[in-house]
Amino acid sequence: MRDLDSNKAKYQELKGKQLQAQLSQSLEEEQKAESFTLIEPPQLPSKPIKPNRMKLLFLGFAFSIGGGLGTGFLVEMLNSTIRGAKALSFHTGLEPLIVIPYIPIQADLDRTRRHWLQFWFAVGVLIVLTVIAVHIFYMPLDTLFYKVWQQLESL
Repeated sequence: MRDLDSNKAKYQELKGKQLQAQLSQSLEEEQKAESFTLIEPPQLPSKPIKPNRMKLLFLGFAFSIGGGLGTGFLVEMLNSTIRGAKALSFHTGLEPLIVIPYIPIQADLDRTRRHWLQFWFAVGVLIVLTVIAVHIFYMPLDTLFYKVWQQLESL
């Protein structure tokens, strides 16, 4: 009885292996069991392909300038204020009898001076931010300085 049980177990084992082999053979014939073998591991690139930071920086600068100029032009086009004797003549078709010149007072001069100071401060801040952006996103400033220096020496 013990031999019979042992032979039955071996028979069941061999039958299972035969079914497994038939299954793998049918999968191979139908090409459903394609195997994946890694021949060579992937390599990391030395520098990124995307995003092109110089292109993004240039496009951001160009769009900001274009947007500012476009907004200013649009505001001027929508403004219906008449400024000066020529504009009055153009809109009414008649010449004004007299023109009183504008006489600036000290408050106007101070305001103009303050606006110019704000403008040059904004330009300075823009230059500093541009230098910081070049240092962070493009190349360290010392390396950039030496590259430019070498290019100038080769000229």
